[in-house]
Amino acid sequence: MDKRFLKGFTLLEILLVVAIIAILAGIVIVAINPAKQLGNARDAQRKSDINTIYKAANQYVIDKGTPPLSITSTLTPICVTGQTGSCVDLSALVPTYLPEMPKDPTATSTTGYFIAKVNGNVYIEAPCTEIGFTNQSGYSTSTPVDAFVGALSSGYVPAVASGSCSGGGGGGTPAWSCGSALVDTRDSKLYATVLISSQCWMQQNINVGTMTAGSGDQGTSLSSIDKYCYNDDEGNCTLYGGLYQWNQAMGGSTSPGAQGICPTNWHIPTHDEWTTLERSVCTSGTCETDFPYDTSTQGWRGTNEGTILRDSSGLFKAVLSGWRWTNGSFGAADYGTEFVSSTESDDTFAWARELTGSDINSSRALSYKTFGESLRCLKD
Repeated sequence: MDKRFLKGFTLLEILLVVAIIAILAGIVIVAINPAKQLGNARDAQRKSDINTIYKAANQYVIDKGTPPLSITSTLTPICVTGQTGSCVDLSALVPTYLPEMPKDPTATSTTGYFIAKVNGNVYIEAPCTEIGFTNQSGYSTSTPVDAFVGALSSGYVPAVASGSCSGGGGGGTPAWSCGSALVDTRDSKLYATVLISSQCWMQQNINVGTMTAGSGDQGTSLSSIDKYCYNDDEGNCTLYGGLYQWNQAMGGSTSPGAQGICPTNWHIPTHDEWTTLERSVCTSGTCETDFPYDTSTQGWRGTNEGTILRDSSGLFKAVLSGWRWTNGSFGAADYGTEFVSSTESDDTFAWARELTGSDINSSRALSYKTFGESLRCLKD
């Protein structure tokens, strides 16, 4: 055979064949799972929308020095342009910062996006997400996922959606992890959470229920919860959280670890669980001795654990919310705080934890059950 007539493929021909194969493979993938591809496309639009609203609101804050509206800690739908009613009107952003308010790809009468303010951060949520995404902080959500959340000061963080998915968009099982915002479905309030060692804590004092005057005692109902607000001022419940007598916090239960007034899948920490927290932040080198698992050791313990627990830039972020005395008066706001535990001592006293701004350690104390104290819930 004359080898002069043998000829192979040119580099251009090989590249052309590879490109055709890649195109065909893409068509096959879409044909095999078109729903996933469309869901990915809609999620990309949602991420873009959240980012657009976030940037517009952030620029407004830079220009004006304040958010575009009074945004509460209750997760609330964002109005479409021109809409009024039970939604947050961000029309101040249109048209200077936004040509119009973005809408979820599956939304009909609303934007499909929600907004709330927690710990000074404004969170923007898209509860209709379908597939999942990796956010600005590199956090990769599981599949399926329910929420994108944007914070004006810290970018995107994961959270569980509680707003209804208008238009019947995706959703699925919410993917929640400690460190995400907790939505209390009873009143749609949001709470920051934090993982400290092996424990998942609320990073804010709970504020649930209806204010009752400090001059009277609270009930034990879980369907109609009473709360004290410092100096009988509802604004102080927003600032500090509610104050609760032991029986109301426990909802009438006397069992250590009871859910009480905490959200579903959360409970009131026991005396030993508070001890675990103290040991987790202990730096003395004698932590087991300083914080024993017993019900006999009382008083101020440890070295600088109190300072660590009330550090506003730390993990637990205790606030000096004061308390309601047994005589019905209030005291110690911005000086001290006392936290409920679910472990009782007897019919009169229950274990508690006390922190003050002038003490660097923490106190294990027996507190009157009729005292009004702050409450941090712990994940089951």
